[in-house]
Amino acid sequence: MNCKFFTFSKNIFFLFLLIVLGAQYASFGQTIGWTASSNATAPTTLNCNTWSTTWCAGSGTYTELSLVEGVNYTVENTGTVVCSSTALATASIQAWWQGGTSACNYGAIGTPGTNTISFNAEITGTHRIGVSSNTAGTAANTCGGGTGHDFTGKSAVLRYRQNTTISNTTSNTDLCDGTTRNLTATLAGGHNNPDIIWTIESGPGNIVGTTYEAAGPGVVTVRAKVGSCFDDVTFNVVLAATSPNSIDGVNDICYNTSTTLTAMGGVNSGTSTFQWGTGTVPGQNIIPGANSDTYTTPPLTTTTTYWVRRY
Repeated sequence: MNCKFFTFSKNIFFLFLLIVLGAQYASFGQTIGWTASSNATAPTTLNCNTWSTTWCAGSGTYTELSLVEGVNYTVENTGTVVCSSTALATASIQAWWQGGTSACNYGAIGTPGTNTISFNAEITGTHRIGVSSNTAGTAANTCGGGTGHDFTGKSAVLRYRQNTTISNTTSNTDLCDGTTRNLTATLAGGHNNPDIIWTIESGPGNIVGTTYEAAGPGVVTVRAKVGSCFDDVTFNVVLAATSPNSIDGVNDICYNTSTTLTAMGGVNSGTSTFQWGTGTVPGQNIIPGANSDTYTTPPLTTTTTYWVRRY
């Protein structure tokens, strides 16, 4: 932290005493430390549910954080010596959001906490985190800073994290091309119903609201994100199955011998299976275990008709 220092000439102070008290004193110079640093944005990109890097804040200053509405965050003073020769062991911390009704257009979130606060962001945008050595309530952190200097040169060492996490609970089973899938997710940790952002990270398709619309076969990864947290689900979009349009085999076979039949045409979706049977009505007289695109008959002694389908 870059501390500001002001040098007061004692002769001004003692001139005042001379006038009031009628006394005479010798004058000398003195340097007084002030904990206030220039207000700044925290120098970090936040990761999901892990602490950010630390930054320094003097008493009576604020830090600006860009947060996501409804997401829960924690800010704490570590009390470690990083920014100056001595750390501000006890800091009153207050969160503010841009858009309040105060004279500075910021509004307080909750009440100050000693060395740590947890709160839900009021908006998606700028919030101020005020720090003060004065613990006398919200007045010590007016508009995120401006009062509470302790003149010691100490600094709070701050860090923050997002407490809200997300789990993408969307189905990962195969999906037929041209159909849709509902996108679902659950939130854990503190929050106030923040918006979930849905995106397609790879593969074809579109997202409308909370619905995925398949648009061509391929592997699709859909991401659910809230604040800095995200969770991905991957599934396959496959062509819709259509039934075979013919059966291939030899025209003539010898009595009491077997032959192999092959289903021809149609589209295999990757999830469909074949089914074989006898007769002229698909679905009747199903042959157990005959689920591939070929079927080897038993030795034939009479004229027999076979059907095949995908389902």
